[in-house]
Amino acid sequence: MGKEKEQIEFAISERVGDILDVQMGEGSDHITTNINDEAILIRLKNALSLAERYVMKNPEGAKAIKELKEKIIENVKSQLENIIKELTNTKVTNIYSDINTKTGERIIVITVDENLEEKFKRR
Repeated sequence: MGKEKEQIEFAISERVGDILDVQMGEGSDHITTNINDEAILIRLKNALSLAERYVMKNPEGAKAIKELKEKIIENVKSQLENIIKELTNTKVTNIYSDINTKTGERIIVITVDENLEEKFKRR
């Protein structure tokens, strides 16, 4: 179970990073993925550009950047769903995302219709 889970976590990190970086121009310093039961947690460190950090110095700018980041996830939602289905053979039930405007850390939580931990144990 452990090796397969780690391989899938790594593949999710790679694929999500490619989508956000190449297609949307949103890079990050480091991406990690953790699978826990029916949830997939993707953590992106330093997901803000220098320009975004500058704009976020005031409340209106921070609000605008958060809205922009929400729209980016909305635009790639179907691609994220396809990646998860391809790699885990499960259906995505929800995708949640938020970014900390002070640290630049983004969290994406994807819930699926099956307990992935149990699924890996059965293989």
